[in-house]
Amino acid sequence: MEFNDVLTKIKEGFPQKAWVYLVSQHQVQIGIWDGDKMNLKDGYSPEYLLELRVFTNNREIRVVQAHEDFLLRDSEDFDVQKAIEDKYIMYGEKIDGEKQESYQDGYSALKEDRGGVLWFPGRIADNFKNLKLGIRNFYCYHPVPVLPNGNSYDAEMGEIGKGSLEFFDYAFTGFFYANDKEVELI
Repeated sequence: MEFNDVLTKIKEGFPQKAWVYLVSQHQVQIGIWDGDKMNLKDGYSPEYLLELRVFTNNREIRVVQAHEDFLLRDSEDFDVQKAIEDKYIMYGEKIDGEKQESYQDGYSALKEDRGGVLWFPGRIADNFKNLKLGIRNFYCYHPVPVLPNGNSYDAEMGEIGKGSLEFFDYAFTGFFYANDKEVELI
């Protein structure tokens, strides 16, 4: 798939605002999809893209580059029986104050003691240092083998007639403050 085709699929899937998570060969960026294009602090070049996720709480389109081609998967296409929500504390803490290095061009800096900086779109609420990333884990039931006598047996569960739940995939759902209040798209 060509990158222009990827953008067309994203436009079809997200006519409204959505979050953007982009991993390129030299950096990770978080930005906003405005319904037509990606807004990222440092821009992007498709030839350096490794992974792209455009997402809201209800849907995620994920793109990865493999051998000069772009592969796309849409969480709306998942055939799953179970979804479990989770939140993980993100990299870095917000830099305090209104200093030039902590807020530039509409982005707030999240910084690690080791020196890395991740720019987050908008202003992070003053009373929160860390943000959380929401993740939805998708699971499906593994088919149960049938024994020669006609009874089903699940070796993993060790019981006749039961299946096993297996991890299928995951999707980003949004960004959250420490109190689990969702960060609004700007």
